[in-house]
Amino acid sequence: MGLIKRLMAEQAQPVCDVFWSNEAMAARKLSVAGIVVDFEEFGYRSRVLIVNTNRIELSEAPKSIKDLVSRKWKNKVAMAYPLFGTTATHILALKEAWGSEIWESWCEGLVANKTKIVDGNSMVVRLVGAGEALLGLTDSDDLAVGLSQQLPLASIPLENELCAIPNTVAMVKDAPHSEGAMSFINYVQREEILADLVENSALISAKLPPEENAFQSIFWPGILAEEKESFSFLRDTFLR
Repeated sequence: MGLIKRLMAEQAQPVCDVFWSNEAMAARKLSVAGIVVDFEEFGYRSRVLIVNTNRIELSEAPKSIKDLVSRKWKNKVAMAYPLFGTTATHILALKEAWGSEIWESWCEGLVANKTKIVDGNSMVVRLVGAGEALLGLTDSDDLAVGLSQQLPLASIPLENELCAIPNTVAMVKDAPHSEGAMSFINYVQREEILADLVENSALISAKLPPEENAFQSIFWPGILAEEKESFSFLRDTFLR
């Protein structure tokens, strides 16, 4: 968020050449505002719902993320603050899918159910891996790190309620080093670079998901149009 504000403040005299992000919301906001150009999406990771396999049988895990507000999971769920990064994208996509009334009730239910709201997705993985939470919403790359550390984790196949998160890269409008910026943009999308990102679990795939896929759809026009109202509700609900 701080970087976005800085790019907006520097718009008249840009200092930065390239904006590269492993999530899509910030780049889209900057593109709509005319602060970046030549916007590209490439590869993707995803949101995941994870479970501590030492504490819960997969057959007993929630069948929908709507179930996270059930009394059964009170004080047993972790997620990052939904005002930033991929968590914000995911939560706002759910609003577009469910409608405001169901979405607001679910958000309020998470708070009432004493969901552990933490500073980032990696913290979610640590809490669930340690058994301090039994379930958590996080990202596929953070789950991969937890698995590499032999934490007792698994993801629950609920892709229709979870988002694919593409990488994004864009040149800052009137970038002071536009030729170098374009060279970098082309470089990070080279086949061997994407292969390295996949090998290191930063991406699930070097390609974007096909148009028809199992993931929760992200309706960006609605998300961006309602952004101010949505974030106001999220601040009031989660930052108490």
